[in-house]
Amino acid sequence: MVGAHARKRRGFWSTWSMPLLGGPLITAICGAWLFLAYGTPDDGFRSTLSPTDEIAADASAAGADLVPTGGTQAVAALVDTVAAKARDVTPPGVTPGPAVDGPLKRIAPPKIETLDRPKPTDVFRRIVVLDAGHFRVVRKGEAIVVSIAGIRTPAFDETCRDTAGVEWKCGAKARAELARLIGGRSLECSMVDTTDPRNPTAHCAVGPRDLAKWLVEMGWADPTHEDKVLSPLHAAAKDQRRGRFGPAPLGVIAG
Repeated sequence: MVGAHARKRRGFWSTWSMPLLGGPLITAICGAWLFLAYGTPDDGFRSTLSPTDEIAADASAAGADLVPTGGTQAVAALVDTVAAKARDVTPPGVTPGPAVDGPLKRIAPPKIETLDRPKPTDVFRRIVVLDAGHFRVVRKGEAIVVSIAGIRTPAFDETCRDTAGVEWKCGAKARAELARLIGGRSLECSMVDTTDPRNPTAHCAVGPRDLAKWLVEMGWADPTHEDKVLSPLHAAAKDQRRGRFGPAPLGVIAG
């Protein structure tokens, strides 16, 4: 009886001792291997360092002299003085950028000039574009023709000649481009001259786009006077051969 009980006990331990002890042991070995292989921030795991310490570590790896003090001043100083070897973090399948072989520099954002326009006083819907500088709308139950202020545009039937000597209908093309920009949207306008109430002059915008600025930038209009915003855009349109300054387009507008 005792011998049978002993054999039964030995059978239990011989059956379950390996799974009970071997399973946790294998798990611990695998966990240690994963930690050693992938457990550093450089290999994709989230870093436990503060932003200042991470920048300091990167700078130390690049061989830069570091500022030992912490805080925002240290971060700013490190960003200004780190001599990159920048770490390549391009994800798989994406073309990497150019290699960095010089010191990193902080570059100030470009200053963007904006047009000084008064607050819109009128909102117009159902716009009918007559040419690149004029459109017809209904205001207070009366049809009026609004002229876009600050620019001079080609008439609808005006033609242009490109550098190859090809003549094309630039006025019709300019009108088509303005009509495409506006689409079915409304215009916000601020009146400049209402001497003739049936033909006022106004600054107008569709969404965030000022019409005068867009027409000059695209090469479909000339500024009527020197302007700190429009004049550089006009020069750039000429240099880059946009709009009326470019080659004759293909299609019904050409010729």
